[in-house]
Amino acid sequence: MAGLLLRVSSVAMTMVASSGFYIYNNKQLHLNDLSLVRFGRAAATTVVISYEYLSLRHEDHGSDAYWALKSQVHRRSAERLRDLCCANRGTFIKLGQHLGALDYLLPEEYTSTLKVLHSRAPQSSMDDIQAVIREDLGKETHLTAYRHFVELF
Repeated sequence: MAGLLLRVSSVAMTMVASSGFYIYNNKQLHLNDLSLVRFGRAAATTVVISYEYLSLRHEDHGSDAYWALKSQVHRRSAERLRDLCCANRGTFIKLGQHLGALDYLLPEEYTSTLKVLHSRAPQSSMDDIQAVIREDLGKETHLTAYRHFVELF
């Protein structure tokens, strides 16, 4: 028990420290950028999805009611996973896109729900992109021609 407590507290302190360094180095703070918030959201989603699958224990395996309930649980869990990916952005969206392409491995409910992340993933505005380039490279960009091109479509 003490070993588990030590590991959990070590992970929590690492996440808090990394969030502190990020806040110190970054002038603008978004709550979603804190690793503790993203990790907490992912952990909560994992617990809810796991609890959903526990409801399958109450049905007879192989019955029609079991397969209908299993499909519903797959669909709800896939939607929760998609919402998690969209909320946490970045790597989570890439992971969701990859999972959406695994139609030979995952149930159809997951792949059809997560394939949305290929075509309708959250997008960044041009101002956000320019701010990242300015912050990372320290240079001003001239993307006005590109902006007009994007606005045409």
